[in-house]
Amino acid sequence: MVASIATTQTGFALLEGIAIATNKLLTISDDHDAVQQALTALGETIDVDRTYIFENHPHSETGKVAVSQRWEWVAPNVKPELDNPDLQNLEYENFSMRWYNRLSSGATISGLVEEFPANERVLLEPQNIQSILIVPIIIRDQFWGLIGFDDCHRKRVWTDVEQTALLALGGSIGGSVVQRRWEIKMRELNETLEKRVCDRTQELQQEKEDAEHQNIVLMSTLQELKNTQSQLIQTEKMSALGKLVASIAHEINNPINFVGGNLKLTKSYFDDLFDLIRIYEEHYPDSPPAIETERNRIDLDFIQEDVSEMLGSMAMGIGRIAEIIKSLRTFSRSDEIHLQEIDLHGQIDDTLTILQTRLNGNFDIHVVRHYDQDLPLIECYAGQLNQVFMNILSNAIDALYEAPTSARQGLDNVTFCRSAVEHHEVCRGGHCRGTICICTRFQDGTVVITIADNGPGMSVATREKLFEPFFTTKAVGKGTGLGMAIAHRVVTERHGGSISCTSELGRGTTFTVTLPTQLSNAISP
Repeated sequence: MVASIATTQTGFALLEGIAIATNKLLTISDDHDAVQQALTALGETIDVDRTYIFENHPHSETGKVAVSQRWEWVAPNVKPELDNPDLQNLEYENFSMRWYNRLSSGATISGLVEEFPANERVLLEPQNIQSILIVPIIIRDQFWGLIGFDDCHRKRVWTDVEQTALLALGGSIGGSVVQRRWEIKMRELNETLEKRVCDRTQELQQEKEDAEHQNIVLMSTLQELKNTQSQLIQTEKMSALGKLVASIAHEINNPINFVGGNLKLTKSYFDDLFDLIRIYEEHYPDSPPAIETERNRIDLDFIQEDVSEMLGSMAMGIGRIAEIIKSLRTFSRSDEIHLQEIDLHGQIDDTLTILQTRLNGNFDIHVVRHYDQDLPLIECYAGQLNQVFMNILSNAIDALYEAPTSARQGLDNVTFCRSAVEHHEVCRGGHCRGTICICTRFQDGTVVITIADNGPGMSVATREKLFEPFFTTKAVGKGTGLGMAIAHRVVTERHGGSISCTSELGRGTTFTVTLPTQLSNAISP
């Protein structure tokens, strides 16, 4: 009966302590004072010698999980431990992983210190602790820290009811600490933000006044700046590209010439060897069995027939590589600034050679070329014209690759060069990506180049902005919007010609470039 009354009284004291502690957390505004008074209420009502809160954190040097004491209440005549350096930045791994594993799983640790493992007693006994209760602070399923209750003058046994009640209180105290810290941080951030907004508002007002003052000047120079910027970007890009391509072409050309020259000698050597074998066979028709066996094993007759074809195929391959190198070297003249007379058809063919891989991709693109054989040489900046053709043809290839099948079933709805339609059959099957038709003609002292495709075409709004700097219909990272603007400038300003585009949705696109044959009076770049 006496034990039951004592248990009841202990329970009432515990509930009273929890109630007072909770009230302190809810009513006291200062974070540190609220927790300190809550610990004081708990310690006094449940009759312990020391109660404290530890917070988990990464170790300052190793980064491993550690724990440090943040708050403490002690009874009279009990030594405080808040300034004990051994209780700061303490790694669980060096103290007791048993504590970490139990507490992080939501379990408590209690008992007489004399019954604890030796590695734990090393830290607890110098504090004169006889019995202890440790409850975890779990916040949002995370092990935040712990609350401890020490008896330094008696060997107290903590009941399950006491442990359960104090375990619930641990979450409340920890949640209150975290919430108050966030409130303080948010209040500080809000004050900082308000000050920054106020300062920035004043700055913006001043900037607005300055901007309005300068707006007239800026608007008058904006277009010129855009044009200059686009030209500089393209000039630097093509200069670097030209040097790289020329260097690669030069490096490849030397070994190709070496291989090509040796192929002729190799064919001559094989012809001499086969002639020698023929003479041997004429003078010694009855060969020994060993020679006949080896002759049959290597199939000498087949080798004599195949070597010639093999060397011929190698010579054709070398020739094809030589053509590509020639095209690369021609195309690499993008940084040449002097006028020169060129064969326009050769320039176009070199550009097509560079684009051959894209033309013969997963779906072939059919190219129809109808050249005026009486086209004269034209005086121009060759490298710059190469870029005009490259931009127009690259855009045509992009359009054909992106077009739906229904938009490229043939040339019925596309106005191509009439002679090309009459003399060339174009693809109409699903295996062909589409068709590009290139026509040239000499007319009234000028050269006219027409490049048309049977792609999806473009809207009126797109066509009107086609030659504006930085305008592009391509996705981010796939186009800069400079290509056609620079092509327009090269043709009109650098060569005194004209460039136009006709297009409708579903009816393909046609570019027409007109160039004078003589450009002796052009302004050098």
